[in-house]
Amino acid sequence: MVVLSRKIGEKVLVDDGEIEVKVLCSKGNKILLGFKVPANMEVEREEDYLRKILQVPEFLKVNQ
Repeated sequence: MVVLSRKIGEKVLVDDGEIEVKVLCSKGNKILLGFKVPANMEVEREEDYLRKILQVPEFLKVNQ
């Protein structure tokens, strides 16, 4: 894991600038991040991603 510190308004560039992450603001223990990514790439919260991949497909559910 790469760990960087950034101030509000500063950016982190990934993959030769193909991906840009900007710190937009902070409030308490939360920060707001902005992402610029290629159109074919998704950005999602970890909890949403895990929920999506752990869902049981309908055809595997047992009828009750």
